[in-house]
Amino acid sequence: MRFKTEASCEKQEYCVTIEIRSTDGMPFGLGTSSFYFEYNKEALDFKSFTPRNFDNSNKCVQGIFAPYAPQQFDAHHDGIINTTLTLSNLDGACPLVEDAYTPIATFCFDIEDPTKDSDLTFSKELTNFNLAGEGIEVIEFVEFKDNTELLSCHAMNAVDIRVDETTSTLAALNNPVISNANIAIDIVENSVWDFIIFDLAGKKVFETKEDLREGDNYLQFDMSSYPKGIYILNAISERKSESCKLIKQ
Repeated sequence: MRFKTEASCEKQEYCVTIEIRSTDGMPFGLGTSSFYFEYNKEALDFKSFTPRNFDNSNKCVQGIFAPYAPQQFDAHHDGIINTTLTLSNLDGACPLVEDAYTPIATFCFDIEDPTKDSDLTFSKELTNFNLAGEGIEVIEFVEFKDNTELLSCHAMNAVDIRVDETTSTLAALNNPVISNANIAIDIVENSVWDFIIFDLAGKKVFETKEDLREGDNYLQFDMSSYPKGIYILNAISERKSESCKLIKQ
């Protein structure tokens, strides 16, 4: 089993598909089964569920009957999701799982914090495969491939949005931002700085140039017309660059 993932910068969305395949060259049918996985609840907020192949829309028995009942899922607990498929037609389980990966279900999330990892992990204790009615657990024969990746995505010409907020002298004083973003930056000498705001797709949405004096400086940028979401503010001088995250509410 593995996770196949896809991120949409434009929608600030991250989708995860559970996939399964046979590794010994022997096709098999799935019986009533449950699949549990965990994710980083600080980074992702569950949005939608789509069953794939193993549900009542796939009438693969003689092209007339669906062997599976509607898939059930539970996403009520932040950080963990369960989906269950029930084999209701005991005359045959289809489609067969072969050596190519077959999707089981897709879960989509809103990206809440792109500076964190997805941390996708199968729960081996709670995931089980049962052959209809016999209650045969074959979990010991399953290989799980977990997945973790940084959720930031941006255009190639945008500044990298990995932000080390523990060492940066640039900071947003009011996150989330309702209307105006109040910014503080501490610099070591008088200098000219460019301030640029990018959305998660890497599109530049704001730019200004400011003359700053040595020490603490305070700025305010109007974000009242910006759509809700996460933005990255970059501050750039001749000698240094700083970044911080802005959350527009």
